Amino acid sequence: MACHLHYVFFKESYLPILNAMGVQNDIEVSQLGFYPASGGKWQIKINPTKQLKPFKIGKAPDVDLLNTDNTKLTGFVSQLPDSIAMREMNAAKKALNWPNADCQINHVQSPGPGNSLQIKIQSQSHTHLFEVVGELGTSAENIAKRCAGRVKAFLKSNSQVEHYLADQLLVLMALAGSGNFTTPKPSLHTLTNAQVIQQITKKKINIEQESEHIWRISLTST
Repeated sequence: MACHLHYVFFKESYLPILNAMGVQNDIEVSQLGFYPASGGKWQIKINPTKQLKPFKIGKAPDVDLLNTDNTKLTGFVSQLPDSIAMREMNAAKKALNWPNADCQINHVQSPGPGNSLQIKIQSQSHTHLFEVVGELGTSAENIAKRCAGRVKAFLKSNSQVEHYLADQLLVLMALAGSGNFTTPKPSLHTLTNAQVIQQITKKKINIEQESEHIWRISLTST
């Protein structure tokens, strides 16, 4: 997986929620990298707090209100032509029916060549981030199709948190002592993570299916 995904994920998805809970933080990047050469280097500075604020997540994105103010497509390229990123973004905009979505190409200085497509949706509390990394032998259009498919599945669920972030929020919710959010079908990693946290903290994490596409994750003390 591309190293820059972790950096952008922490900066725009995870850390804003942590900051809202009272933990001031900052992230600095010195270099980004792509698999297999890697080479990404970044640092997170966290100022601890004695008491976390209540755990809160913003509402699910309203599909009818998505526009150029809260959506963005970014193509990352390192040692590759810009045309790859442009093809990805144009194909993704077409697949999502977002003809006027904001698009940007980011040129990455990294030890090896690489490319990825990121699609972002800004919410009240954080950024929903979806990424597919370019692969040798896979067309830009197929990369865009896969990334757009993840976005559409998330929006169809009408949930608050995509499943990658859901996995990371469990610890914060446990430390806060209470909280809940909705997400698409949890991954096996999320289910395992919940069991481990429950054994350590003795706080029960409830995972319940509410409808065909949405699950609610909540926490109560045991």
